[in-house]
Amino acid sequence: MLAICLFFVWFALSVVAAEEPQTSFDDMVASDEVQLVEFYHPLCGTCKEFAPTFEELTEQVRGKMQVHRVSVADRIGEKVAIEIGALDEGIPNIRLLNHKGDRSGTKIMIGEDPPPSATVLKERIDAIFVDYPTSNLRGAKYLKSDEVPEL
Repeated sequence: MLAICLFFVWFALSVVAAEEPQTSFDDMVASDEVQLVEFYHPLCGTCKEFAPTFEELTEQVRGKMQVHRVSVADRIGEKVAIEIGALDEGIPNIRLLNHKGDRSGTKIMIGEDPPPSATVLKERIDAIFVDYPTSNLRGAKYLKSDEVPEL
């Protein structure tokens, strides 16, 4: 009986561990690569409506930056969203972590209802970079945070 209980405890812990994100927030911040991060909640109607648009945006920037979806429904995602300030502003929320050590990110979209199209979001991302369009982000020069266009 004890062996069966221990098996279920081990199984439950292994399932929880399997749900941990592959990349931690600290890893994202420490990376030299540009990171596009969407914060969402699986029960949020606007987030569900926005999911295909985010997939389209992901296709447009694939290979040019790392893309992450962070659910605020789990404890780790919620902690990251609180730290970056995304939870206070509304979801869905998209941030661009565009330099090593960037822990707040450049705001690309904040809880807009209805959400903008992938084309509009790509234009917002393109507007952030000075010398290179998103077709070649590696080694791009970035605008200073006070030069980033307001949403």
